[in-house]
Amino acid sequence: MGVGKSTCIAALSSAFASDPTVVVVPEPVDAWRACGVLRRMYDGSATMLEFQLVAVSTLAGALLRAMHGRSVRLVISERSVGGNRAIFAQHGLAAECLAAYDTVYASLMAALPPRDSYTLYLHAPADVVGRRVASRGRPEERGLTADFHRELHARHLAYLATLDHPYRCIEATGSASSVAGAVVDVADALRRGELPLAGGPAVARVRGEDPD
Repeated sequence: MGVGKSTCIAALSSAFASDPTVVVVPEPVDAWRACGVLRRMYDGSATMLEFQLVAVSTLAGALLRAMHGRSVRLVISERSVGGNRAIFAQHGLAAECLAAYDTVYASLMAALPPRDSYTLYLHAPADVVGRRVASRGRPEERGLTADFHRELHARHLAYLATLDHPYRCIEATGSASSVAGAVVDVADALRRGELPLAGGPAVARVRGEDPD
C-alpha cells in the first residue's frame, strides 16, 4: 500500500506487452471496489470473512487463469495469494472464520499447477506511505494511520521469514520511475532465467527524488 505497486504493474505490462511468455496479473482492487465490498470492509458493514473470501477467490482465480496459458513461462502477480493470507486474513479473522477461510484457501491453492516462486517486496517508511496514500485520495483509505502502515510492514517481514523460496526487498523511497525500473529489471532477469529460484534473500535499495 502506497509503495508504487500500481505504477510497477503498469510498467511491467508495458515492458512485456509483446512477450506472450509473460503475464502480468494486477491486484483486482477495481473489482472489489465495483461490487462495493472494499468500501464495506473499511466502513464495517461487510464482515472481514466476506471480504477475505472475495479477495482469495479473485486473487487465486486470476493466477490460475494466467498459469494455464500454453506459452506462459512467467506470471507476475501484484499481490501474492499466500501473502494476502498471512498478512491480512490471518490477522483479521477470528479462529472459526479463519478455519472457514482456510478451507477455501487450501482448495484454491491445490488447483494451481506446480510452480517455482520468487517474491518481491516493496517497502517505504510509514510517513512516506502515509503521504502517498493521502495524496491519492481513495475514500476507503481515509483514517489509515502511521501505526497501521508500520504494523503492515512488520507482518510482511514476518511473512518473508517463512518463505521456502527466495525473495528480494526493494526500498521504494525513490521516484516512481526508478522503483518501477528496478522491478522490471528483476522480472526481466527472471524471464531470462538469470535469477536463482533457490537460495537466500537479496535487498535492493532504490533511492532518489520524491515519488512522481
